[in-house]
Amino acid sequence: MEMSACKQYSEIGEERSLFYKRQRKGLLDRVTTDEKVLRAIQEPPNDTRAALRRNLCDKFNIEAIDWSLLVVNDGTRRRIDLYDPYATELEEYAAAS
Repeated sequence: MEMSACKQYSEIGEERSLFYKRQRKGLLDRVTTDEKVLRAIQEPPNDTRAALRRNLCDKFNIEAIDWSLLVVNDGTRRRIDLYDPYATELEEYAAAS
């Protein structure tokens, strides 16, 4: 049940997302706008895991991506695990080798 609620809350579609349903009912306060969220997706802060994933997507042909892993195809299909969300430089260096 909890996992289902987590998945529904993080859903990005306005019709399916618990976040947007709660927002429409006035049950939460927004701290940012959808436009700022979209900008952060395209231009994530440099010291974040999001920036690492963005950089890796620019460098590799990505077959699958998740919060903690990527599957790339650069001639050979390989998995890049992103274990530590704070070690973005180290992880990027390890992924490139």
